[in-house]
Amino acid sequence: MPADAINIAAVRDPLTQIRSEYIYYGFHSCSKNSLVDLILSERKQDTVCGLPFNNPVMLDMGMTYVAMGNHDEVEAYVKMLDSKFHLVIVVEYFYESIIVMRDMLGWSNLDVATFALNYRKESSTSSAAFGADLADTDEFKEKLYSFLYADKQLYDHFRKKMEQIITANKDYIQQEVKALKQYQDDLMGFCIMKSVPKIQIKDSRFKPYGNGAYGYLLTENGLKNQTCIDMASAELTLVGKINRYQPPLR
Repeated sequence: MPADAINIAAVRDPLTQIRSEYIYYGFHSCSKNSLVDLILSERKQDTVCGLPFNNPVMLDMGMTYVAMGNHDEVEAYVKMLDSKFHLVIVVEYFYESIIVMRDMLGWSNLDVATFALNYRKESSTSSAAFGADLADTDEFKEKLYSFLYADKQLYDHFRKKMEQIITANKDYIQQEVKALKQYQDDLMGFCIMKSVPKIQIKDSRFKPYGNGAYGYLLTENGLKNQTCIDMASAELTLVGKINRYQPPLR
């Protein structure tokens, strides 16, 4: 990327992150172990079913598993990342983060409006059904956050930083979040007929990938509108479109 590029990343609470990953990739079927069993296992597993499991976010950020075992190195790496990224979105403050990003980039609500993609409905597809229930005890959470120590340090650092931004601009951000949500609701009403399980979606453009995921059936107007189509497209469909527009460097 050019030297003046704006670098943006995102973090999510490691507890919900690891549960989502466990369900999304079907670790229960592949490993034959519940999420609790994998966390409590005496043998610390860096990968499950050939995919990253231990501190997956810091791994994505370029840190090695060897370095993650050293708390001082983790602290130094988080500080280095803080110097590299202009903004780190915090999923638990999603809309607030999006407003900060929108203003940083000089964008409009149309540029940052989103439809939830590849999501699950807990009422119909519970975590328990996938072996992803987590023990709600201090002892287990301590074990979990010890297992995900590097991701937890990363998350806590950038969550605190985002909370400071929100507190300093509370009234403005609350007002803008309300306006953005109303704008998205209007778009949803125009574009989307209803959300349904992926098995009911015949158009491959809108068929999500994750286990138990929901996607969208578009209205007649939505199917004629490119913005609606792009916003409702499954992530693999959209990545394919981006790669055709901007091919990866060889």
